[in-house]
Amino acid sequence: MENITETSVTELIYDKWIFKLEIPDRYWIKLEPIEGSLAKIEETIARNIKRLKSLKLENNEFRPFNEWVYIENTINAIIDRISFVVDQYKEYDEKELVPEKEILVQLANGTVNIVEENGKYFTTITVNSYCDLDQSYELIIKFIESFRKNYKNDSYFETAVNNFITINKDKNCVGYYFARSDYYENLPALFWMENFLKLLILTLPQLKQN
Repeated sequence: MENITETSVTELIYDKWIFKLEIPDRYWIKLEPIEGSLAKIEETIARNIKRLKSLKLENNEFRPFNEWVYIENTINAIIDRISFVVDQYKEYDEKELVPEKEILVQLANGTVNIVEENGKYFTTITVNSYCDLDQSYELIIKFIESFRKNYKNDSYFETAVNNFITINKDKNCVGYYFARSDYYENLPALFWMENFLKLLILTLPQLKQN
């Protein structure tokens, strides 16, 4: 393991310590983990929380939001420790060597699993709500927004419907999740979609003609 001095702490934190936001297999969705530096993950978290807030969620629609807040709090706790650890290592002589793993363990407070691979360190955080709004969840947001409006006159509606029906046919995509009979147990916010989708599939030809 390479040893570092205090001046290398910043490089370690922002260039060599990679975070993965991982989706559990139990959701039956094959999505790549959201992966990146601390700054990139902070940006993703902030963007997703902001967009979920913009939906003006109802009481039973807060699960995805709460998941992202949990991740935000986890990352913030690490960020809060960074300045403390950096200040601590300022006391070291420039020639004194400090193990990278030792610094990471202190930053993570010994509670986050850190895996070393090809000179980088990976920390994985599970995202139970599975949604990155820059990927598949974007479609669901458009669907909710268009449903809440006067959907027959909404310019996004037909595209959202067609995409949602198409994506449901692919088991590798998020739409398959909503084809499962128990999806509402895990995400009750979208339970109302079930009957609406059944009706929509039956009446879609009429909507297209109108």
